[in-house]
Amino acid sequence: MAKTAQAALSAPIVVRGKQTETITLRRATLGDDEDAMEMAIAMNRGNNPVTVELCTLSIVAGVPYDVLRTLDEDDIAALRAAHNSLRPTKRKKAGDGETATATTPEEDSTASA
Repeated sequence: MAKTAQAALSAPIVVRGKQTETITLRRATLGDDEDAMEMAIAMNRGNNPVTVELCTLSIVAGVPYDVLRTLDEDDIAALRAAHNSLRPTKRKKAGDGETATATTPEEDSTASA
């Protein structure tokens, strides 16, 4: 699976003093998702899924949040498509992959992931 994807913009933007017409995104990690939520909460917008999504895109694209907010719907759609192209498309079948099992001594119960 690809590690990066590009989104072509309808008009150039300026990112950190440089003009660009293409944004390169990398695959997101769980840490990126966590950091995006923290960014949104810091803006008092943690309950807004669009804000959280833009924070994630900002992190994986290396483009400031405020710059992404200036993009039109077509450019956001291109970013979303690039981001989604980096996500796994096949679900694992039962028995494929690893299963983690944890037991809590207090409850003597088992949870599987």
